[in-house]
Amino acid sequence: MRLIWGMHMPAFFMISGFLYHPRNAWKTFLSFVIPVFFYSVINLGFYMVEGLLQNGRTDIFDSFYYNIIEPFYFKNANHVTKSIWIFPIWFIWGLMGSRFLAGDIKCFSFILKYKYVTLSILLLWLCIGVLFINDVPLRFFKLYYAIYSLPFFLVGNIMKTSNFKVENLKWWIILPLFAVYVISCYYNDRFDMLSYQYGSNYMIFFITAICGSIVLFWICTKFKENSIVKVFSVGTLLILGLHIHLNWFILPILNRLGLVSSLGQALTAWFCTFIVLFICYWPIKWLMKSCPILLGKLPKK
Repeated sequence: MRLIWGMHMPAFFMISGFLYHPRNAWKTFLSFVIPVFFYSVINLGFYMVEGLLQNGRTDIFDSFYYNIIEPFYFKNANHVTKSIWIFPIWFIWGLMGSRFLAGDIKCFSFILKYKYVTLSILLLWLCIGVLFINDVPLRFFKLYYAIYSLPFFLVGNIMKTSNFKVENLKWWIILPLFAVYVISCYYNDRFDMLSYQYGSNYMIFFITAICGSIVLFWICTKFKENSIVKVFSVGTLLILGLHIHLNWFILPILNRLGLVSSLGQALTAWFCTFIVLFICYWPIKWLMKSCPILLGKLPKK
C-alpha cells in the first residue's frame, strides 16, 4: 500500500500536466461539473435504495446541508454522523483547480508561463509555510487540493515542453530511482495526499513521488498500446463515479456464493475490481460516441 500511495496520485497529476492544453475556463468547468452532478444523482439513488431495503425508509435528506452539501465541498466533515459521499473523489477538485491555475482562467496564465518560478514558490510554501501556519483555513475546502497537486502538474508540463523522453532512460538510471523510491516509502510516515500526509516533509514526498512516477512511466513505455486499456482510461470518471455503489451489489453476491471467505479480503478486492471494469466497459464505449460529456470530454464540433 505504501508503494502505491507514494506516487499514484502524483503520477496522475504529472500525466494531466503533460497532456494539458489550455481551453476556456467555462468549458473546463462544464466538463467537470456535468459528469460529477450526473454520477452524484445516481449515487443518491443508490443511497435511497439502500435505506429503503435496510430500514424501509430513507433519511438521507435529513440535515441536507450537513449530510450531503458539506461533505461534497469541504474536507472537515468528520463531525457529521452520516456523511453522504455522493462523489467522493477529492482529486477531481485538485485537477480542476490545477487546470484553472495553469491558464484556463486567463488571469492565471502567468503561472504556467513562469512555471519554474511558480514551482519553486509552491515548494517553498508547502515545505516551510506550513511550519508557521499549522491550520490554513483554506485547507478545509477541497478545491485547496489544487495547491498540493499543482507542483506535480507543473512537472508534467515541464517534461512535455522540455521534450523529456522517459523511454530513453537506461536501466542503470531507473534502478537507483526505484531504490530511492522504495527506501523513502519504507522509512517515511505514510504518504496520503487525501489526508495531507507527506511523511517528514512535503519536499521528501515530492522527490519520492517524482522518482516513483518516472519508474512507472518507464515501465509503461515497454507495453504496446491496448484499445481496452484506452477505453478504461477515457472512462475514468464513470468508473470513479459508480464503483463504490457497484460494489454494494457485487459484494453480497460474492458473499452468498462463498467466494469472499474462500478468496480472502485482498483477492476479493481485486476480483471486484475486474467485475466493475467489465460492467463499465460497454457503457463507456457507448458514451464515447453518444455522450462524451459524461466522461468529462467535450463533444467534438
